[in-house]
Amino acid sequence: MTNLTSTRLNEAQQMIYTISNVCRAYPEYENRNINSVSKRDDDTLIITDEDGKTFTEDAKPVQQAFTRFTNRLPHFFKYLNPSYGGKVHFKEGAYMLCKGDYKFGYKNQRNTTLEQLQLKFVNGMKKLKENQPYARPSDLAMILQRTSSDYSSVPEEFRQPPLGYVVYPYGLPEVPKEQQIEIQNLFDLEDDAEDIDITEIKDKDNKPKKMRTPYCFCPSYQRQLRCVSQLKDEIEGYTIGCKHISWIQKFDEFLGRKSTLEMNLENKASEKVVVWGFFPSDHPKGQGVFRVFYSNKGLHAPKKDWKELRENDKPYTVHDVWNLFHRMLSKEYVPYCGHQSNGTPINQALKEVFKCH
Repeated sequence: MTNLTSTRLNEAQQMIYTISNVCRAYPEYENRNINSVSKRDDDTLIITDEDGKTFTEDAKPVQQAFTRFTNRLPHFFKYLNPSYGGKVHFKEGAYMLCKGDYKFGYKNQRNTTLEQLQLKFVNGMKKLKENQPYARPSDLAMILQRTSSDYSSVPEEFRQPPLGYVVYPYGLPEVPKEQQIEIQNLFDLEDDAEDIDITEIKDKDNKPKKMRTPYCFCPSYQRQLRCVSQLKDEIEGYTIGCKHISWIQKFDEFLGRKSTLEMNLENKASEKVVVWGFFPSDHPKGQGVFRVFYSNKGLHAPKKDWKELRENDKPYTVHDVWNLFHRMLSKEYVPYCGHQSNGTPINQALKEVFKCH
């Protein structure tokens, strides 16, 4: 009979086999107070509750739960910037991604001061690059994410809760090796960082194609990066990711589909249009209301030609938005945001619904 030993979890295993991930993989444990999780050398987990009872489960579903949760797709407004846009380019392929809670979150999350600070970056990124030519994406990350340990060099107005994140959605740039080491050392990265540079995907003809792996300065990505070799040993085919990268990829897909639809119109105004808007909740932890109006008579159609999309007399929330955009574009309706930052209504017939927000 083979002796099975339970070993102390390494850093990667500690990330994977948390009580939360066990409950995500095996919901029956949600109502049981789990005290500890260990792993045997046959890929079996030993789960112990507060009464000392032990249970054995396959580790693979927990690995899958960890991967799904780490790369989960947040709702549309989670990282929308205050100008209703997505990522904002800084330099060298690095982008700023805003936290959307300060404008679009529930009542207790909204913060006009932080929203205005975000707008300073969104609207002034070009000037920032001109005035600070030697500023690196890692410097921007320290300000946006509050990762600086020396706030004496950070202007007081920016010593706030995190404003957003810095992401290389298309991979780190091709730079000399010594500069790569400098970037890595800033976050105490190990040599394992080299493992993330290139990944292989399939192109439209199903042929192998290499592209650089996306990179994020967020704590989740950086923690994975520190033990990437252990993660790859534990989970076959593992690739580092995070929810910020997932959101950017989905938003890029949305913009790409919208752009393709507009180009196919060959400079003609679309007759099939949608005007959408979001109205945050005033109730703590509320989901807000997402309103959708559609017309087959073009963007400037009179009021009688607009209908509001509703299902079962229930309002749409933030969690319906990605799916609704998919449905709109699949039916060749071009979506437009009803909230215009300059205060001018996108459609006079709907101006009472979409006042400057």
